[in-house]
This record gives sequence, C-alpha cells and structure tokens, in this order.
Amino acid sequence: MSSSDDFRPDPELQLVATRGADLCTKFIRAKFGKDADYSEAFLPEVENILQLLHLSMPASKPSEDDIEQFCTMFGSYLGETYRRNRGGEWGVSDGNTPTLSFGGGYKSFPWARVYKRLINGEEDNVHHWYLGMVQYASDGGSSPSLSGFSSPPPLPSSSTPPTSPTKKGFFSRLFGG
Repeated sequence: MSSSDDFRPDPELQLVATRGADLCTKFIRAKFGKDADYSEAFLPEVENILQLLHLSMPASKPSEDDIEQFCTMFGSYLGETYRRNRGGEWGVSDGNTPTLSFGGGYKSFPWARVYKRLINGEEDNVHHWYLGMVQYASDGGSSPSLSGFSSPPPLPSSSTPPTSPTKKGFFSRLFGG
C-alpha cells in the first residue's frame, strides 16, 4: 500500500470490478452453496475458498488464464467489499495496474493480492490483508506492518507456457474444462 500520487480513477475498471465481484458471488453460491454478501464477516469464507484453490493447484496445474480469472473475480470481490463498506475508488496506477484507492489517498492491489494468495498460500492471507488495509486507513498510513505492500507482486513470466493438466483437478472441474 502506498500513496496514490500516480493513481488515475477509471470508470471502466469500476465496471469490470463490479462485474467481476458479481461473478465471484455467483461462483461461490454455485460451487460452495454460500451467499457472498459483501460483508466483512464473509471474508474468512473467501480466505477458506482461496486456501482450497491454492492447495489444489499442484494437482490441477491451472493455466495462467484460469489463475487470472480467479484473481480478477476474487480481487474484485475483495475490493468491492472494501469499497462498499468503507469507501474507495477503482482506477489504475504503477503503469496500468488495477488499483483500489482507499482511506486518505492510499492504494492497494486486490487482484495482485489474490495472485499472491493463490501462489504463496497462507502467508498471503487475504482476510488478514483486508484487516490490515482497514487498520492502515484508520492510522493514516502509518502502520509499519504493511510497509511491504507498496507495489503489486511481479506478474507471472509469460516466457514459459503453462503446462496442460493431464487430469482434471479442482480448477479444471470448477471451470468445466
């Protein structure tokens, strides 16, 4: 998280995020039978679902497109939950990185955070990250525990094509692929 001096609001990205979040709620309802209601109380459930996805990745070998779709859906859901409950604005920064500007002009990268969660596992817990954003905004950006969140993680290397899954794993079954 960092100051938003290069942040540019983007109404089109707001539409993408809204649609992505709505797709996420439908996905969660269809695949897990739970109603994602944009409440902060539901965020531990989102974390649990992302843990299941993370654990399934070695066996299912999802394509980068599948991972990107999950990052967009779940990142949009997280960002929309924050925006609807605490305010904020979607836009771009750091090049063209999808960004949520929040509390006092600070910014976060929900799509990139979900990517880190899927790849790294519990060390990038999205519920804790969300609570950290709340704390960061309420402290005026002075929370030292969040200093490592000033830029998004590196994007996956496109030089190596993803391997095709040899058997249907969790991701493949979820997408019907």
